Amino acid sequence: MEKAFGMEVGFFEKSVIFRQKIKLKARQVTVSGKLEYMTCNDQKCLPPDDIDFSISVK
Repeated sequence: MEKAFGMEVGFFEKSVIFRQKIKLKARQVTVSGKLEYMTCNDQKCLPPDDIDFSISVK
């Protein structure tokens, strides 16, 4: 239970790995997107931030 938001909040500590299966329509493609994240402690949250990413997949 997160008191600051008044609700149950999921979180990851130290590291996390997200996996996604994809089907390629070509021999090589580039997967790109944007990751939005925010970090908090028991007193405050920093503003959300975005990271653009691009990954070559063979």
